[in-house]
Amino acid sequence: MSNGNSQVLVVDDDLGPRETLKMILKAHYGVFTASDGEEALQVLGAEPIDLVTLDLKMPGLCGTDLLKEIKRRHPEVQVIIITGHGTMDTAVEGIRQGVCDFIQKPYNLMDLLSAVKRSIQVRESQKMMRSLFEELNEAVRFRDTTYDVLDRVRAHQEVVRKVEGLMHQPTSERRPQENSSETLEFAKVLAHTLESQDPYTHGHSWRVSHYSMLIAEKLGLSDGEKQDLQLASFLHDIGKLGVNLQYIRKPASLSKEEWKTMRQHPVKGADLVAPLNVPEAVRQAIRHHHEFYDGSGYPDGLKAEQIPLPARIVGIADTYDAMATDRPYRKALSREKIIDEFTRFSGIQFDPRLVKIILELISEQGDLQAKLFY
Repeated sequence: MSNGNSQVLVVDDDLGPRETLKMILKAHYGVFTASDGEEALQVLGAEPIDLVTLDLKMPGLCGTDLLKEIKRRHPEVQVIIITGHGTMDTAVEGIRQGVCDFIQKPYNLMDLLSAVKRSIQVRESQKMMRSLFEELNEAVRFRDTTYDVLDRVRAHQEVVRKVEGLMHQPTSERRPQENSSETLEFAKVLAHTLESQDPYTHGHSWRVSHYSMLIAEKLGLSDGEKQDLQLASFLHDIGKLGVNLQYIRKPASLSKEEWKTMRQHPVKGADLVAPLNVPEAVRQAIRHHHEFYDGSGYPDGLKAEQIPLPARIVGIADTYDAMATDRPYRKALSREKIIDEFTRFSGIQFDPRLVKIILELISEQGDLQAKLFY
C-alpha cells in the first residue's frame, strides 16, 4: 500500500463512521474528511485527492448528486460508495457514473482495504499512463526514435515492464497467445485512463471490444486476428488523450476548427502506439476506424476494401455504441432507429457485409449490451 503519497477523502455526515474510516486508512494514505457535499467539493478543489469514499445519504447535496459533480469536475478521481442505504438501482447508477466499488455497511474490514487498494492502484496506473503518453507525445512531436523514448521513460518501471512485453517480440514472430494477456491488460489500463475524463464514455472501449468480438465470431476470424482486433478496439480512441477535454464533453456541435482538431485523433492515436511496436494491423485499425465505405471518411479518404477489415469492424462497433448510449448532446437511440441508420448508410458509411452481420446480431440478441459486464 501507499505510505501517504496517495490522498483519500472520506465523505460521511456521521462523525463516528467518518473518523473510524480515517483511523483505518491514515496508516497507509494521506486522509482528508468532509461532513457534507459542499465541504467535499472544497477539499477536492484544494487538494490532490486520488480517491473519495462516499456515503450516499447526506443532508444538502446528496451522495448521488455529489458523485455526479465529482465526475464532472474531477473525472480522474476514483470513487468508492460506502453506504447502508444502497439499492440495486443506486449500485447500477454508481457503475454508470464510473465508481470503482460499492460497499454496503456494515462492511468487512479486509474487503474495504482491498477495495481501497484496488482503487488507488487504478489511479496510480492512470498517472503513469498519462506520464508515459506525455513522453510518447513529445517523441512524436520531435521525431525521437523508439530507443530515445524508452530511455526517457525508464523511470516508469511498472509501465515500462508492460511496454517491453510488447516491444521484445517482433510482429512477424508473434504467436496468437504469446504475451496476449499482458498486452491486453496494458490496453485496458490505457482505455480506462482515457475514459475517466468523461462519464459518458465510461466502459466505451469494453463495449466496442465486445461488439467487435461478436462480429469476429460471425466472420470466422482466426485467433490471431481476434487478438489484434481486441487490442485495436481497446486502443481505438487513445489519440483523444491529445484532444482538449472541452471538445470531448461539449454538449453541442463542434465548431469547424474544433471538429478539425477532433478529426486528428485517429492519426495521433496511431502515432502514439507506433513506438510500442504493436502489430501493424492494430495501428492501421486505430488510424482508419473513421474511414467511410464510400471514401468520404477520415483521415485518408480510403474506400471499400482499401479500409483494413479490423478498422471497418471497429468503426461499425464504435458507431453502434455511440447510437446505443446516452451522449451529452442526446439520449440513446431506439432499437428501431439504430436499425434504420445502419440500413440507410450501408454501402455509404459501413461495409454492407458488416451491416448484415450487426443487424443479425441485433435481431438475435436485441440489446447487444444486455449481457455485457465490465
